[in-house]
Amino acid sequence: MENGRYDISKLLMILENRLRNNVVSATANYNVYGYFPSSPEDDYFKGDSTERLDNNQIDAWLTPGNQGSIDCAGAVYVLLAKGLIDTISEEDYNHFKSLYLDRRAIPLANARIGDIIRFENDKRYNKRGLWGGENTIKIASDKYWGFVGSGKHRRYTEQEWKDELARQYNKGRPKDEKIETVPGYDGGATFINVAKVGMTIFDYRQTKGRR
Repeated sequence: MENGRYDISKLLMILENRLRNNVVSATANYNVYGYFPSSPEDDYFKGDSTERLDNNQIDAWLTPGNQGSIDCAGAVYVLLAKGLIDTISEEDYNHFKSLYLDRRAIPLANARIGDIIRFENDKRYNKRGLWGGENTIKIASDKYWGFVGSGKHRRYTEQEWKDELARQYNKGRPKDEKIETVPGYDGGATFINVAKVGMTIFDYRQTKGRR
């Protein structure tokens, strides 16, 4: 303690490292289930940093036979929430109002495991399907987990995701309209704001202790 204040930076670093590893573990230990939407106009779970799924909702998305609709953005959101629950506790998590997601503009090489990374398709993609881009979770050096259908996922390199997006773009197009590559990484990495997580838990436990 210095000047009456505690330095919690080391504790937050430990919390963040544990959280990132648990998010990566979630991609290995769980499958996301739910129908991949047939069009952008469908009603489906997209994931939203201002929204908080409760534990039962998260478990539902991780249960085979789930009949809901979810896209790649929703799937990575579910796994970040699961990683957070596995890091703190279900009781603490239930007092969160959101996942407190923060986006950082960084080179892809500087992204860390657990980060949400989006690879963009060609801007001319007309969204006949839902391959305008792929939201992924970085799980290792140049390896990214992505949801591609109920109970299905891919662990691709950056180049493999770009190749997949180009393949989806080229489907049904005449030869003179086909492309060989896509823009790929959109320039930002997203992860849970660990400082806000720590403060939320601290406030909850302080309030709980006064009851």
